[in-house]
This record gives sequence, structure tokens and C-alpha cells, in this order.
Amino acid sequence: MKKIIIFFVFFICLSVFTGCQSEEEQLEDTYILGNDYQYMYVSPMEGQEVAESPDGYYFMVGNFLYYMDKTALQPVVLCNKPNCLHEEETDPSKIWKCNAYFIRDSRKYLTWYDGYVYIHAEMDQEANRLGNGGGMMRISPDGITREIVCSFSEDPFCVAIHRGKIYYATGSYDNSLNTSYNIYSLDLARPTEKENLLYKGDKNKGSFQSIDCYGNHLYFRELYEKDEQWKTSYLHFDLLTKKFTDMENDLSVRGYYENKLCVMYNVSGDDYNSPENRKVWNTNLNGTGKKEELLTIDNDMLFTSDGTYIYEIRPEYLITKPEQKIEIKQLDKQGNNVAEVDLDSLSGRLWTIVPGGGNEMFLISSEESYRSVYTVDKTELEKKGTAKPVLRKKIDISNQSTITY
Repeated sequence: MKKIIIFFVFFICLSVFTGCQSEEEQLEDTYILGNDYQYMYVSPMEGQEVAESPDGYYFMVGNFLYYMDKTALQPVVLCNKPNCLHEEETDPSKIWKCNAYFIRDSRKYLTWYDGYVYIHAEMDQEANRLGNGGGMMRISPDGITREIVCSFSEDPFCVAIHRGKIYYATGSYDNSLNTSYNIYSLDLARPTEKENLLYKGDKNKGSFQSIDCYGNHLYFRELYEKDEQWKTSYLHFDLLTKKFTDMENDLSVRGYYENKLCVMYNVSGDDYNSPENRKVWNTNLNGTGKKEELLTIDNDMLFTSDGTYIYEIRPEYLITKPEQKIEIKQLDKQGNNVAEVDLDSLSGRLWTIVPGGGNEMFLISSEESYRSVYTVDKTELEKKGTAKPVLRKKIDISNQSTITY
């Protein structure tokens, strides 16, 4: 009987200990759908402007939030107010009252997490500022309800939601251009509690420019000045050990493929198109261990991966020769070009390319006062991928300013 009681007490203690483990410690070191940072929807050209839910996609056109069902692929502005003109409203004093309108700054962030849409916004629906650095808003899937999750005391340079936490980096300058920059976290279950300072930057004129998250790993891209030159390095944070480590010099995090970290190296100094600088390597998720050469990227191309497919992208700003054009190529793991996106139907300047985690790739272009959203069915790429126009809305930039009373 005594042995039974001892075993029972041990079992209870073990259960309590297991229940007290942090959420990230109970998750595998891979991508967890619905619980992790949607890295596949982060553009290599700017922030996250598209998010995936189980049934559809959310994306921004101008300052308006749209929803598109995965089957119909017919986007609708996410506002249920009767008689609301949405993006067609011409009165600046009314435009901000649309349920789909979000007042944001240039540091854009939109994602889907645990059944809700999250958007970093500057003001709420009553035109009240959400802290000095704006705040995170949580929107119901139908767009009807929204709530302020937290306010940021400082303007975040970058934001990410991953495994129950909001991670963000801030930075400020004094009159002598000395910087103070830090990394914080907030618990989504207790967002009103004081933020947790994770790391305090110490480099000259430093700042954290981006956050990438995968599995139990966070990667912060740090920009700073050394010897009168701007340098870039990466800082790795392990969610299990809670430790920061500097990653290798001249290493650049470029994505994830087959549950490995994809990195490139600046081997030949400032020679961006050197063959050694164009190689993509697979390594352990913490950036250490044996490195395997994955492929070599063509000159003047970007690399990205959605975890399943590999892409080479040449945006407009990387075109350096008259014979070059905007290109999106799908590669196999040996670097062979297996398909190319047909961009003949695309109009305007290609602004954003989002690889996407489902069957759809997203392209966003701008043309005068228009914003156009296109999708590409990735499963059809090997037959002949075509950018299909999904939405083309005229956005009058003058109406992006609001008058509030």
C-alpha cells in the first residue's frame, strides 16, 4: 500500500512538472501549423502583408484588410458595416470608420495565429493612439470584432508572433546619434503584464532590422557601424535554453528547407555576385554543425523558400543590365530551373512577392494609384505558371490620411 501511495505521489508530481513546462518546450523543433510564425508569408522584399487561415487568406491593400476564400479566390473587404463605402470613401473624416481600415506606419505586420488575425496598428477605431509605438490588434476571422492586445511603449523596428509570445525589437537615437536598442517579449496569455527585456544591444549605432522564427529558434538581423562601415550580423535565440549566441561572421539567414536552416555567406567582401557569395547552404537550425551545399543562385537574384519549393527572384531593383527582366523561377534541390512564373499579365511595378505556405503564391504590384494582387497556383507551375489577377483596386493615396474628431 505504501509503494502504491509513493508511486501515486510521484505520478502527480510528474504530471505537475509536465504541465508547468513552457509551451515551446512541448512543441517539436519544426514548423507547427497554427502556432508558429508564418515564415512562408514574409516577403524577401518587405514585411508580412499576407496571412493564411485554415479556410482562406488575409491581406492588405493600402490600409484595408481583405479576406479571400481558398476555393473561390474571390477577395472581399473585411467590413460588415451597412452603407460603408470602404476603400471607395472619399471623405477623409469617414474613411477610418470602416471596420476593415487600419491606421499603420511603414513597419507593417499582419499574421494569423490561434484563430485570429493580428495587425500592428497605430490607432484604434476611435482614433486613439495605441502607445508610442502603436499596438497589436486582434481581429475575429469575420472582421466584426477587434480588440487591443497590447501597446508598445517604443516604436518596434520588427515584430513577430511565435509560440504564444510577441517578440519585438525597438531602437532610439539621442542627439549624438548614440543608439539604445533592445529585444522584448510579451506573453499573449498575459499581454497587459510588463514586457520582458530579453537582450540589450551594445554595438555602435546598432539596431535589429528583422526577426525570423522557426521551431525553437529566433534569428535577429543586427545592423551596426564598425570602422566607419555598416555591418550586418545575426543573433540566435534558443527558446529552450533562453540563451543568445552570435552566429558566424558574414552569415545571412535566407530561409528554411526540409527542416534545415538555409544560409548564405559574404565570402568575397562587397562582391555580391561572386560565385562563392551566391551559394546557399543547409545547416542545423542553430546555425552550427556540418554544412551541406544546397544550390548556387544566379547573379542578381534573391533566394527564398516556402519549405517545400525553392525560388529564385529578380525584383525590379536588382535589374542591372538591359537584357534582364523581372523573373520568378522554381528550382529543385540541385538548383535546376524546373518552372518559371509567366508574368505577362502583370501590370505596374512588382512590389511584393510572397511565397505562401499553401498552393498560392502572392504577387502585389503598384501602378500609379492602383494596387493589384495576383496569385500563382504553385501546383501548376511545372505546366506553365501564370500570375492570375485576383484584385485590382484603385487606392487614392490622398485618402490614406484621416481626419478624426
